[in-house]
Amino acid sequence: MAKMDDCAKGAAIATQTEYESKPTAPRYLNLKPNPTGNACLLESFQELGLDIDPDKQVMFGSSDAGNVSWACPTFHPGLKIAPSGTAVHTREFEACVRTDAAHEGIKNGACLLGLHALKIFTDKDRFQSMKNDFARIE
Repeated sequence: MAKMDDCAKGAAIATQTEYESKPTAPRYLNLKPNPTGNACLLESFQELGLDIDPDKQVMFGSSDAGNVSWACPTFHPGLKIAPSGTAVHTREFEACVRTDAAHEGIKNGACLLGLHALKIFTDKDRFQSMKNDFARIE
């Protein structure tokens, strides 16, 4: 953001004008960590035999899930549906969404979320620990 402001300042100086900068959308926050919930999610990935972060170098998009995570415990797992190196928001990625791998990813995602919720909401000690993590971490 600072580089963009510097560019605008430079253009304003060069053209002897003024500029104004203001946000056009809310800022996306990082996910608030929840060690208990994350450990539970890891267990769920392992129990279902799913890969964890198969392509850590690729950002898969932006989301307001980070903002939500400061209001309540939130988890944002990702499942691979395209070959490594496929950029999101491209025709190549769009084509991957229509494949059997994508349909398998949707099924796996539903199973993952269901198992994660089941593990949290049927274990009162884990549930309390997750609530404690949420209250403790700033």
